Amino acid sequence: MFGRGKLNSLDDFFLTLDKRNGKEVYFYRISGYSSDMDKFLASYFSYAAKGGVVISEKIPNPDERQLGYYEEIMGLNFKMDKGFFLESISKWLPRVNGPQREALSESIFNTLDLMRKSGKNENMLKNAYIKFMCWLYYKFERVINLLGLKEVPKILYEGDISLYELKMLGIIADAGCDVLLIAKNGAGAYLKTDPSGKECFEYKTENMGPFPKDFSLVNIRNRAEEEKRLSKMYGGQNTKEAASNTWIGGSVFDDCLKPYSQRGDNGSFIYNVFARVNGAENKATYCGDIFKWKRSLEEQGRSVFVLNDIPVPTVAEINRVNSGGYKTSEQLILNMALKIEASFDELRVQAKKAFCDLMRDEFNKDGENLNRLKNKAVYLVCWFNRYAGDIFKGFKNMETMPVFVYFNVCRNNFEALFMRFMSYLPLDMVILNPDLSRKCLLSDSRLFEKNFEFSLKIDKFPENVADIELSTVAYVAERELDHVLYNDTGIYRNMQYGDAVSITLQTMYEEMYMLWNEDLSMRPNFEVSNGKVIMPTLMCKVCGVKNGDVEGYWNDIKRLFTDSMVFIKDAPYIKSSDLKNTQAAAQFLKNRKIEKDKIKNSPVYKYGIFREDVQEHMLNKLQELIDSGIIKGTFSNGAEYKIISVFINMSEYVMRLIQKFDFTKKNPKLLIINSGEKPFSLEDAIFVAYMHFVGFDIAMFVPTGYQVIERNFSKPVFVEYQIGEYLYDLTVPQMERNDKKEQRESIFNRIFKRGR
Repeated sequence: MFGRGKLNSLDDFFLTLDKRNGKEVYFYRISGYSSDMDKFLASYFSYAAKGGVVISEKIPNPDERQLGYYEEIMGLNFKMDKGFFLESISKWLPRVNGPQREALSESIFNTLDLMRKSGKNENMLKNAYIKFMCWLYYKFERVINLLGLKEVPKILYEGDISLYELKMLGIIADAGCDVLLIAKNGAGAYLKTDPSGKECFEYKTENMGPFPKDFSLVNIRNRAEEEKRLSKMYGGQNTKEAASNTWIGGSVFDDCLKPYSQRGDNGSFIYNVFARVNGAENKATYCGDIFKWKRSLEEQGRSVFVLNDIPVPTVAEINRVNSGGYKTSEQLILNMALKIEASFDELRVQAKKAFCDLMRDEFNKDGENLNRLKNKAVYLVCWFNRYAGDIFKGFKNMETMPVFVYFNVCRNNFEALFMRFMSYLPLDMVILNPDLSRKCLLSDSRLFEKNFEFSLKIDKFPENVADIELSTVAYVAERELDHVLYNDTGIYRNMQYGDAVSITLQTMYEEMYMLWNEDLSMRPNFEVSNGKVIMPTLMCKVCGVKNGDVEGYWNDIKRLFTDSMVFIKDAPYIKSSDLKNTQAAAQFLKNRKIEKDKIKNSPVYKYGIFREDVQEHMLNKLQELIDSGIIKGTFSNGAEYKIISVFINMSEYVMRLIQKFDFTKKNPKLLIINSGEKPFSLEDAIFVAYMHFVGFDIAMFVPTGYQVIERNFSKPVFVEYQIGEYLYDLTVPQMERNDKKEQRESIFNRIFKRGR
């Protein structure tokens, strides 16, 4: 009989018998999962498959044929006696040796004796004994013939085990076999069979959680086998793991300058930088700072390779690596990895491993297919072959590790994947994005990100002195003073922010007049968060006439007149026939997203003369309007194209109001009166909604109370005020700001009027 030992770690399972603490085996269950045990489970699976038994489903009960054969050979005699068990095993399992027979017979006796003491009668013990004997012969014969050897045999069981299965495995364990149970439905499921939890030990660690829904030992085994095949292909024994950013201090530029010998001393790791720096710490000196940083790296004997853009692979490049169809992901990955070109073996092996690992991860993502994987593989191999020679030119050892700088953002998933691929190689990978209005699609848990407040629009990395804009001391001091005055103080510089979002204020009717001429920054709920302005705007509909006082009604409306205002008093304001170049709208939308570059480069786009941040704001709000679905028929009746048509046909006056709009100050206004029965058009509804998204205050007066525009919206958009009785057929008088009339009178006349 063997004792049941306690594990120090899971790797103890692989100790030979002479390296263990006496004559002991391990009988354990695992009820929780952590990803770091995958390697162990794959190894244990392999051991059990070669020198033991793997059970991924229930052990089937003996069938009539098996029971008949047992009765024919052994008869139906039964005695609760060790001698009887020893003799029976000799006859039933003739290939086992003497020590194995003794261990099995004693183990069976001990198990049945415990069952007898728990209240089982002799007939129940006999049935259990026959079941155990059949299982030993039909399921576990290969294991029992290995009992007591230096290499301890292994059983691996996956699933919810039954009581008799558990006792069977206990018998074999006590006779000299390691047993591991994978209770993938958790500890609770196991304890239904073994309420005391004492039949076997439980292995626990702090980082364990529930098993994934798709967990299976077969999947783990398959992944392990695939890794072995890939390892043979790229020479996995010579590769290193990327210990990206594990040693850095957080100042990316200084970290890159740190000598490699001071980063770490484990030769199996690559201590590199994988970082993205957004914005600029100092706008005045940014170009000079990164230019000097590059020079400092080069003085260390390290090459600095800079890309400002990554053109897509050419037809010639693709033809060199694309060699036809593939039936499996493994075949695709292995064949594409062979197309990787490198100037020295260490780089070639490392690049192949990084490529294979990354491609397997991509293929395992939800929704990925072989064709998309092939496209990604082609891009990676083409780009690597294009740039690797220049990047690693002059590489001698890790002290001369190159620096790869991408002075841009990853605009698509191909570029993001390429940056991730390169980050596993012996180089520092740094993405510099000084323009905060650009969004980078790269996402990786290993990526270190450094964010600065200031934004700079710079098209390319300053490679030489001529590219650097030098600044005076006074200019720098002024920028620093700006930072002090306009950072979290409630005071805002002119046109300080280029990004904003409009929210609708819920107000009382009287508050509309109070807030109408207030700066946005003075209104409730105004906020600046992460460089984006939250603009509290008015979106009001006034129904009826207060107290039936028509003259007072018009005077109240006049109070809302401002210099920066669009005034609409006739419906419809925009007709379909007013729109030009409507056919062009269809080419600007793809997969429900507007194609900004295509719009900007189109001859129908009139707004290219505006500041870049204004154009971005306008186009972003166009996308937000489409995404919102506020306009009925969006993506169901072609309204999305009508939205784009209204956008490209807006008047010069409206566009100038948007151009001079400062998000922290007074916003432009849209004042609408509809006193008749003509409704506004779909185009009008689009115009009104777009003005709201841009940040206009909107007030619509409808003395009739009719729904003059709402039928074009998919949900309520106005804060509605019912102020009085409905009046009909009112004629809108000539409107102008009250103070404009006064301004036309001379100071001389006003003085003499007072004197009369």
